Amino acid sequence: GVAIPEGILPVRGSRLRIISAGRLVPWKKFDTLIRLMNDLPNVDLIIVGEGPDRASLETLTKNEGVADRVRFMGALPRAELLALIRSESVV
Repeated sequence: GVAIPEGILPVRGSRLRIISAGRLVPWKKFDTLIRLMNDLPNVDLIIVGEGPDRASLETLTKNEGVADRVRFMGALPRAELLALIRSESVV
């Protein structure tokens, strides 16, 4: 099978992880997901994808105080993304 991209696991030991993948644009609502992380203190978030909102979303994670629990992976080849999805707790 395809290996999970190096450096992804574990995000934080055995904590619950959510993965969300898509183009980083406003209508995908990644900003809403990042803000929700404040209500999910025992959850880590992996965001896969690239787009024009990446810098503002990274800034938002810092402003919301969740930068230590949100990881931006950039674009991944489809096989690596599918391997990552299979490894996660919630998609």
